[in-house]
Amino acid sequence: MLQFFDKEEGGDAALPTLCGFSNSITHGSITNIVYFAVVPELRSRGYGSQILQVIHEQHPDTRIVVDIEVEEDSKDAEELERRNRRRDFYLRNGFGSSPVDYVWQGEHYRLLTAGGTVTDKEFRDFWKEILKDIPGAKYP
Repeated sequence: MLQFFDKEEGGDAALPTLCGFSNSITHGSITNIVYFAVVPELRSRGYGSQILQVIHEQHPDTRIVVDIEVEEDSKDAEELERRNRRRDFYLRNGFGSSPVDYVWQGEHYRLLTAGGTVTDKEFRDFWKEILKDIPGAKYP
């Protein structure tokens, strides 16, 4: 897990402000961003884009993937707006569509990629390898 801080935001150089964090898994030529968050009060200030840039810099030779909930499955207008904002954020930051959609724990996800596309087989093989030593683990 990576944590991201801003020394300027808090106004006290001795106490930097937590801006966000991410968790990713890399295997072979794929890096999967499993979790990514920016502190709600600090959103729309460019921190998310900066964090993604750091992830790209740390994994320059991998295809980076992130999964998002499929917009069409939104239960209400507020959820649809949240999903659209999330998708648009990734698209603005260099991610593109991929042919991979899957259902995991009852939720429908779509994969976005940066640095090259990932096939359905590659994505499933990635998770199969990551989870191979965990008894009963299910992969997408």
